[in-house]
Amino acid sequence: MPQRSASQWITPSGLRVGQRFQEMRKAARQWEVECFFTDSRAVRHVCLRDILDPSRRVTLACSSLMDRGRFRPLDVRLRRTF
Repeated sequence: MPQRSASQWITPSGLRVGQRFQEMRKAARQWEVECFFTDSRAVRHVCLRDILDPSRRVTLACSSLMDRGRFRPLDVRLRRTF
């Protein structure tokens, strides 16, 4: 497996791989950050996958994901099993 640089795991705005978001719409989907990339115009993008339907994926500008009118971060806490 190739090594990834820190820039592929976290963005300057604080987004990170594995972070989850919910759309701010009536039929709100929940998404998980898969990866980041920068296009030829130096615009940073985020690739998301639908939590309930992993075959559904979208790519957005990071600024769109940070727009609280469109998405809200989900506070995901992992349950411990003993």
